Amino acid sequence: MRLAAESTTEPFAGGGDTPAHATGTLRVVEDAGPRCDSGPSGTSTTGRGDTLLPVLERVPATALTPGATGSSLQVQHVDG
Repeated sequence: MRLAAESTTEPFAGGGDTPAHATGTLRVVEDAGPRCDSGPSGTSTTGRGDTLLPVLERVPATALTPGATGSSLQVQHVDG
């Protein structure tokens, strides 16, 4: 099963340094191996479900622990 996932964290801080809650969620997914695209509004990745699902379970806690006030995660099945 192939999945696409996107996570966002709040509050968004435009300009300046990227907040710890945003860099933390990016790092936890990247450390598991999938290539990520990160932008000002979130982080997205695609990969095998058996790789992504265990990592994605950690995203909300990774965001909220260093101070995010909100975290959202969307996961979609993308097999053709």
